[in-house]
Amino acid sequence: MGGRSVGGRAANIRLRQRIAHQSMKELMEEAAVREKTPPSRDVNKCEACGFKARYKFIRCPECGEVRKNG
Repeated sequence: MGGRSVGGRAANIRLRQRIAHQSMKELMEEAAVREKTPPSRDVNKCEACGFKARYKFIRCPECGEVRKNG
């Protein structure tokens, strides 16, 4: 019968909890920064068909052309 020792298993659980806490903390800090910055009101335009939108898009919803510069 093999398997992990009790001490090794407990160490693994503590390590996973520490990593989860750190990444959640970073995630919450990034969300706070995003909320502090005002949303962009710039108009994004598709070069191929001239479609305009106030949100960023990678692929044009009208013609399906992929934007070259974000």
